[in-house]
Amino acid sequence: MAREGRDVHLFENGEGPSIRRRLIVTPSLLRLLDIPPSIVLSKVKAYEFISPRGKVVVPLKQPDLVIERQDLLGMLLKRAEHSGVKIHWEVPFVGFSDGEPLFLSSRGEESFEVSWIVAADGARSAVGRALGLQLEVVHL
Repeated sequence: MAREGRDVHLFENGEGPSIRRRLIVTPSLLRLLDIPPSIVLSKVKAYEFISPRGKVVVPLKQPDLVIERQDLLGMLLKRAEHSGVKIHWEVPFVGFSDGEPLFLSSRGEESFEVSWIVAADGARSAVGRALGLQLEVVHL
């Protein structure tokens, strides 16, 4: 959207991608996002499932890749900024005011007139809750 000249803002509650967590992703994700092989920490060639009745090894046609979440997010954020996305750090979502999203910045509460809002704040999304959307919990 930013590449098409639209005004795009990304609001992040925190101060940046600081949570260190390893991810296992398929090689197709790296190809889709054009991620350099240099961020691959290791490769998973098979999975071993163990139960009281025995175990089975499932080899993969293509190895899954272990990457650091922080490295992936940092790379994606740089690309977003390069494309024109304005990133606002430590600006939490508060709710909606007159249909517009409301954020709390160092200048106080600020609302933004928007055409679209993408709630990418997880399964327990504050944006989703403010819109009345409920997460359906399914116990397996």
